Amino acid sequence: MDNQELSRELWKTCNAIVAFVVLQTVSFTVLCTTDQFRATLCGRYVSQGVIAALLVFATVGECLIIHWCSRQIRLLDSLGDAQAKTLSARSDIVKNASRGRIAIVGVLVIPAILALLTVNHCRAPASEAVASAQPAERPGVGNGGRPSAEVTVPPSVDGGRGRDLDPSR
Repeated sequence: MDNQELSRELWKTCNAIVAFVVLQTVSFTVLCTTDQFRATLCGRYVSQGVIAALLVFATVGECLIIHWCSRQIRLLDSLGDAQAKTLSARSDIVKNASRGRIAIVGVLVIPAILALLTVNHCRAPASEAVASAQPAERPGVGNGGRPSAEVTVPPSVDGGRGRDLDPSR
């Protein structure tokens, strides 16, 4: 593989990283809106700060990889190109493209973090919120608070007789 082919492969790698970041941001932002994600955030070991720090850490890593690929492309071009004029123009293009890619990756982490931080993670989902607004069913109480005849006292409480609590008897 010669220098030009390797430069093209590094260029494709940079493009693939940017495409991955775009897909990652879109999918994570959509994930933040799901009830299952909220339930996960209500767990013991997961917090929004940790996830945000991981997103920032991944973004810095992606930016470093893009920068490294850009430097390698310019190095390979300088080794293989004898004409200084062509080298300078191509080097400027690669440098500007690298800066643009790093800017895109850096900016795309912002919506993901905002989506994460705006999730009210321990709030009940909408379907459960409606159900919790209804009065809770209490065993043994029905018809306006009057005891119902279907409830029986457990045998351990009434000495094994299992009598029911119907007050009409």
